[in-house]
Amino acid sequence: MKYNLVIFVSMLACVVSACGAAPQSNLLRDDELSTAPAPQGTALRDDDTNQFQQAVNQAKSATNLAKSAKTDAELKIVVNQWNKAIELMKSVPKTDRNYKLSQQKIVEYQKSLGEAEKKLKK
Repeated sequence: MKYNLVIFVSMLACVVSACGAAPQSNLLRDDELSTAPAPQGTALRDDDTNQFQQAVNQAKSATNLAKSAKTDAELKIVVNQWNKAIELMKSVPKTDRNYKLSQQKIVEYQKSLGEAEKKLKK
């Protein structure tokens, strides 16, 4: 009787654990993640998904340099960095989840660019 109960519990445990597991054919290994195709209809490219973040990084760099820029050469770099950040934000596709925010950031970055250009003209 004990033997039958142990077998039953073991089988039940196997069945329960198998029910909660995802089918193995749908799982991706780590080495397959980067090569897996995007879901139908998304058509993502690496540059599409990174443009917003690249623009934010560029703006951070411009902001940091602007704090210490004193020479015309340094101010020109700040101006170039703001221009690049703006261009990157303008290239964020309408399908990107950050598109609406990118449009707001363009306005914000253009103001910062204007301030840098004023400092350069002084």
